[in-house]
Amino acid sequence: MKRSLRIVAAAIVLLMTVALFAACSKPADSNQPSDENAGGDKIKMAIISNRSFGDKGPIDSMAAVIPEVEALGFECKTLESLTPDVYEEDIRAMAKAGYEVIVTSFAPVSEAVVAVAKDYPNIKFVSLYQYTNAGDTKYENIWSTEYKVQEVLYILGCLQGKMTTANKVGMISGQETATSNAAVNGFMDGVQAANPDCEVEYMYADTYDDPTVGREIALAMISRGVDCITSSCGKTSTGVVEACQENGVLCTADNSDYFEIGKNVLMTHLLTDFGEVVLEAANDIKNGEFKGGEHTIKSIFNDAAIVVWDTIDRFCETNPDKADALKAAAEFAKEQQDKLVSGELVIEFDTEKPVNITKG
Repeated sequence: MKRSLRIVAAAIVLLMTVALFAACSKPADSNQPSDENAGGDKIKMAIISNRSFGDKGPIDSMAAVIPEVEALGFECKTLESLTPDVYEEDIRAMAKAGYEVIVTSFAPVSEAVVAVAKDYPNIKFVSLYQYTNAGDTKYENIWSTEYKVQEVLYILGCLQGKMTTANKVGMISGQETATSNAAVNGFMDGVQAANPDCEVEYMYADTYDDPTVGREIALAMISRGVDCITSSCGKTSTGVVEACQENGVLCTADNSDYFEIGKNVLMTHLLTDFGEVVLEAANDIKNGEFKGGEHTIKSIFNDAAIVVWDTIDRFCETNPDKADALKAAAEFAKEQQDKLVSGELVIEFDTEKPVNITKG
């Protein structure tokens, strides 16, 4: 009897062992995150940028909030994915590595994001300055956001239209897109609102990562008599500010405080804070409120795209000879900003290719 019981017990153990082995040897689902952090509490977030970190702008703003995001219980990794041939490969590699949240930047990567998101429905994708869910097709594991900055550029145009003494103003943008065209058109409208006699020229640098190109374009504009320049081209803006500082040409820039290299020329800068979106997404995910399937517009109307006004006072203190003129120009620009926010003034999202404004 005892022998029979031992045989039964042995059989049971054998069956359990076989079952356990079968469960353990079951192939992993290749379309789900790997279980590298099994048993851990951290949520793995990958921040993938198609522009270089070190831009002192929107890309660096994502890296800047990592301590706050990690304090919420995330484990973060940053990755540069700089050419179209590796966009999907890099995003997919993060998915395979078990990252549960993947943040990407700018529209050129959108197609790659969608391709990977379809294969990994349990991963949450945060698509910055992209239009993935803007149309009729919605992806429930993607939250897309875009920035509309034509109002902010209109305000900077007002400022520069008042500050130019040569009646020649220039704008340098990074790359032609619908949003960039709207921004340039908004800037031109602002210049004309402040100074109808002013000429305005613009150029696309076709890069957000090359200060040398920004410098060359700025010097070319300066050689044509431009005495105020607005730059909206990421790290490329560094070269623009340097050229302006060397030639005494007033400027405004995008998303970064270049005061250390432009103390005598940089009046202010605009700010579109990508880090704010990353932090918002982290909080939403922690609270079970991820905005999957939604498309959010960031702009002056929700304080996501702003002119940094407090830098005006600093410039005036450093450059007292220009203080009175800049304070008056800023007062006019702020009045226009109030009209925009109240709805009294509307700047259309005009995506037509801009045309230089010439006089005479």
